[in-house]
Amino acid sequence: MLRLLHYLRLRLTVGLIRLLMRLRRGPPKAHPARARTLAIPSRDPNRTIAAHLYLPPTAPSAGPLPTLVNFHGSGFVLPMHGSDAPFCARAAQHAGHAVLDVRYRLAPEHPFPAALHDALDAVAYARARPAEYDAARLSVAGFSAGANLALVCAGVACEARTFRSVLAFYPPCDLSVEPGEKAAPDAVVGKEKGIPAGLARVFDACYMPEGVDRADARVSPRFAEVGRWPEEVVVLTGAGDTLALEAEALAGRIEGEAEGVRVTRRRFEGVGHAWDKGAKEGSAEERATEESYEMALDVLKRVVA
Repeated sequence: MLRLLHYLRLRLTVGLIRLLMRLRRGPPKAHPARARTLAIPSRDPNRTIAAHLYLPPTAPSAGPLPTLVNFHGSGFVLPMHGSDAPFCARAAQHAGHAVLDVRYRLAPEHPFPAALHDALDAVAYARARPAEYDAARLSVAGFSAGANLALVCAGVACEARTFRSVLAFYPPCDLSVEPGEKAAPDAVVGKEKGIPAGLARVFDACYMPEGVDRADARVSPRFAEVGRWPEEVVVLTGAGDTLALEAEALAGRIEGEAEGVRVTRRRFEGVGHAWDKGAKEGSAEERATEESYEMALDVLKRVVA
């Protein structure tokens, strides 16, 4: 009974957060570069996984394309699919990739490992279609919670070197640490632009109900073995983000211990979490958005080359 009451309380809290988010953001707008919506088969009977497909403007009529599978941010809870449209469109237009932007299941209705299963099913979908998607030039990317999924796919759950690169924007990498114990590198910026510990606790409780080992590498990729990473690993953090230090610790460990892996990492000053979402013209967030996107696209261009 107590577990049911706890779940119902989480559902109510999350429902209110989602409602406030919808009222603030307004109705979602279709991005002009999105070609179509796909229905990816799920491992679960009688369901599919939605994904937006972006294609290069001059895609060849024959032959598979280098492919990027992207997972949006959400805190594992918020319906943010489509929020990465600007990045996905640029990856298609300027890095020559087919981009699958995947809508994975959300907690608390679907806690761990539902989102990870959807992520893995999307990767399997791309790999199973060699006429459309080039498995030899496959990359994975994500933002926030989606970056956690991308890192887990690349370094834990998929076979070693499944991907040519993994691109992780402000990822949570250690969910075993209580949110109130996490500090931003820049405390002043973090106070204004960081993730409130109370909100992070709600998200964590939704994604990882009682019984989930929060130190499991499928939840906290900071604990992943170093021998499974792609040849290119990109980890991008914000100085005002309470998730920055754990992400940088993972990047440093890969850089120091993994052989044959090129690590690209950078901490952007003056910004917090999710700096690229709603960045204002002339702001530190806008500059970080442009620079971080270009860093990621440079890696994708190397994959194409």
